[in-house]
Amino acid sequence: MPEILLGFLPVIIVLIVFSVPLIIVFMILRAIFSNKPEARSALDPEETKLMQEVFQGFEKMEKRIESLETILYEHKNPSERKTNHD
Repeated sequence: MPEILLGFLPVIIVLIVFSVPLIIVFMILRAIFSNKPEARSALDPEETKLMQEVFQGFEKMEKRIESLETILYEHKNPSERKTNHD
């Protein structure tokens, strides 16, 4: 991985961590405060499916972020990694 991308990695991680939950909250609020009367009582099947897909994507993203954090930590602290494994 080029070194210039590693410099932006923390910024990308922060953007992902904060943007995904905001998107989920926005979608929930939009469903609740929609002008459609039927949307106030329950989500339609399409919205429910979309919410489930977004949630699953969020879980996958969380795992990816944890992997990226591990890679970043190992890249910045190779001496600590060696001492911790001994």
